[in-house]
Amino acid sequence: MTGVAEFLRERDALIATATPGPEAARTLSDLSDRAVSALAETALSTLSGPWAVLALGGWGARRLLPRSDLDLLVIADAPPAQLREALRAVLYPLWDAGLTVGHQVRTRRDHARMCREDLETLTATLTGRTLCGDRSLGERVLADVAADARKRAKRHVAAIVSRERSGSPYLLEPDLKDGAGGQRDLDEMTWLGGVLTGRPAADPRALVTAGLLEAAEAERLMEAGAAITAARWEVHRLSPRAVSLMTLELASDSSCDAELVQRALATAHHTALRARARLAGALTRFDPRGTGDATRTLGGPELFRLLDAGEGSLPTLEEAAWAGLLDDLAPAFGELMTARRPALTHRFTVGAHCLRAAAAVSGLPAALPETARAASGLLDPRPLQVAALLHDVGKTQRGPGHADRGASAVETLGMRFGLTGVQTATAALLVREHLLLAETSSGEDIHDEDVIVRAASRVPDATTLDALYLLTVADSLATGPGAWTDWHAALVGELADRLKAALSDEVAGAGLVEHAEAVRSEALAVIGATPETQGLAAFVRRASLR
Repeated sequence: MTGVAEFLRERDALIATATPGPEAARTLSDLSDRAVSALAETALSTLSGPWAVLALGGWGARRLLPRSDLDLLVIADAPPAQLREALRAVLYPLWDAGLTVGHQVRTRRDHARMCREDLETLTATLTGRTLCGDRSLGERVLADVAADARKRAKRHVAAIVSRERSGSPYLLEPDLKDGAGGQRDLDEMTWLGGVLTGRPAADPRALVTAGLLEAAEAERLMEAGAAITAARWEVHRLSPRAVSLMTLELASDSSCDAELVQRALATAHHTALRARARLAGALTRFDPRGTGDATRTLGGPELFRLLDAGEGSLPTLEEAAWAGLLDDLAPAFGELMTARRPALTHRFTVGAHCLRAAAAVSGLPAALPETARAASGLLDPRPLQVAALLHDVGKTQRGPGHADRGASAVETLGMRFGLTGVQTATAALLVREHLLLAETSSGEDIHDEDVIVRAASRVPDATTLDALYLLTVADSLATGPGAWTDWHAALVGELADRLKAALSDEVAGAGLVEHAEAVRSEALAVIGATPETQGLAAFVRRASLR
């Protein structure tokens, strides 16, 4: 390759035409290697003494993306004035080309000291590669840093695993780099492998040698990493700057399979948590390295104990669902964990949303005092918990009617949860009607008596109404902050109060609807369909139920 201009042409062509994924990232890394090496070998050959140029971080791991920084390290002992002049000839052409280049110039001893003192420098170096110059010098730097890190493994491991992991792998708009399950989780396991083995590492497979991962787990991580790299490549390609958030718009415009990306994020997330727990000697609840059936199954009683514990049990519930341990109770629930059905205000995948709704139920009275009255009248929480867990299970199929599909599923699954026939019927009704209060309060005039009576006709009694109200609140809270505003809460609360009044012993709501509609049909039959009776027929059709 001759010249930066040719490099840029090849780079642009690659970004425009390459299939997103690890191969494209490796090709871009290699292309950048050649361009930077050509500049460096010309400019730094004038230095007195040995020198080496190293690629660090993602570039060092040959995982370069369209808008990634070029993280460059120059190891040299030359006089500062000589170094400055030589570096200008390397960096200025790259900067002028619009590339972002991070550079450090150090002696071998200074870089070793910096790696001991600064975690970011250490982790970037653990995935480093020698590009050009004195290769034996570059390899010694990398080997010495990794070996020294192993000597200080206790301190470095503690610092690495204390890294904050924000968000959730089940967000519909995940952070593909810094969020839970993103590239940094994969990097963390790579860094741990480098520290624990005392050797430079390019991917998480080093943890197999360190004894923290099984070979099969590492291969699943490699597949997950490939999907995440492909998605990040597309996000970079489609964005004007380096971003890591896969928005709904970017996911739609991308050529990547968004649900495959969600599965990859979940795999990286849960495997990273297992690796951390294994390091600490305390296995996660469903780690296959544990002993006993408890690590391999999750029955109804254990599920209810977790749900009774509230939102604090969400990490355990998510691990169980990811591991497929809920599938015996609700077939294909594991697939729902990565099923994307983007809708207004929804933040999570279908399964993760359902888990959040089910876990929220037990904590509602404490979190929202206005729910305490409804909760106090709920003698049996099990049907409500099952309904919350399965209220969107009908979304395994796309298209309208998910509430009815979900209710049918609950009717066949209730026994697996240990529900009686009566409990199962209640849970199925709650799933069928789980949108009733939200849709009626937002789309109808709740001061219209006909609206109230028709809604009341779909709920058999006040106790079921209390459960439906709690399910509506839990569903809304699990959807996202925009789904349960003070205004919406007030509307749903007022509707629930009006429905409870309509369901009192003095008001036969369901009977009234049935009788009124029968009378309406009889009246229309008597009136007939003639031009002379059009006005009268229209009046009867509009007449209130009473």
